[in-house]
Amino acid sequence: MSKRLLPAALFGTLCLPVLGVPQGGVPAPGSVAPSFEGVTWHAADAAHGTVVQQAVSGGGLQIQKPQGNGYPAWYGFPVLVLTLPDNAGADVIAFGELAQRANEDRGLVVVTITKAAPPTPEPDSGGAPSDAQRGEDEAADTPPSSQLVAGRALESSPWCPDAAPRAIVLGPTGEVIGAAYVRADRDEVLELLAVALNRYPAAPLEEDLGEPVREAQSKYFAGDWEAARKLANKLAKSLSRSNPEAAQAALRLAAKVDEHERALRAGIIDANREMYSSVKLAALVAATRRGFPRSAAASEAEAAAALQLKDMGRETAYRVAEEWVEILPSRPALFPDVADARGKKYAKALEALTKRANLSSDLTRHAQSLVLRYELAARR
Repeated sequence: MSKRLLPAALFGTLCLPVLGVPQGGVPAPGSVAPSFEGVTWHAADAAHGTVVQQAVSGGGLQIQKPQGNGYPAWYGFPVLVLTLPDNAGADVIAFGELAQRANEDRGLVVVTITKAAPPTPEPDSGGAPSDAQRGEDEAADTPPSSQLVAGRALESSPWCPDAAPRAIVLGPTGEVIGAAYVRADRDEVLELLAVALNRYPAAPLEEDLGEPVREAQSKYFAGDWEAARKLANKLAKSLSRSNPEAAQAALRLAAKVDEHERALRAGIIDANREMYSSVKLAALVAATRRGFPRSAAASEAEAAAALQLKDMGRETAYRVAEEWVEILPSRPALFPDVADARGKKYAKALEALTKRANLSSDLTRHAQSLVLRYELAARR
């Protein structure tokens, strides 16, 4: 089985080059995303549309919504933030709705953020809101899309819109993948989105660890956990005298890797005990192989997979799950709702997977549904 990975909200990590970030205050790729504090949300509920996170229980996929807006509610979910200037067109909104619809089974949260209007003067302060101001207030109370999470940000916020519609892509551990302008660099946005969708979530960092530790931090976010720990420990030694604060940050990162490794090992044990958790186990095994390739955790993952393959009652289900996890990194960011050459190739891989399965399960039915949706998109 290939050691490349996996789906986002439940699954692994695909290491692609980090792409360029437009100017305008967007944090550097590999850094911790800024807080959404100060962003005013259009609704108190978690989402306007169907935001889901992929999970496995009883062999099936359960719909889960984030419990609130912003972090930490969105940890474990990849996030596409669309910052919209006043003149943002319907095409940008339609792109966000398409991205969410295509990835409802992968846990994508799509957010629009518009610029908040300045505070309305209080009547007793000598000023009263004009008709124009009242019109602006009413417009601000109307979300750009009824299908997407929507918020407003003041100029002081890092999320305040730029002069052109921009996409900022965040990974499931709360990291900045990158940013690009939606209209000028759509292909770049899709590449960034593919990275986020294929990362396995780890324990979030409480704060950015700073530039001296940025490379190790980026490896942690990308799922290269053993490499991140090795580099963090090396930095802790080399910086202990010249930069004690950075050395301590490196040690905190190494401890976070230890914590995540323990969580993966515990998850593999639990999933191996469960009767209907083939996809969950296959994802955990692949993530562990990828992130800790020469560790005791990887050996335990291999043993767990071997046990599944020796069990006549579970072997077929696990093989199908393994293949599902293995081919997922090749799924285009807008599959199955956009038909193109890459989508056609992925649809054929899904068809092959369902034909090799000699049982009907929620996973195979889901794969068949995706293929059908792709075929309908190809006919439009």
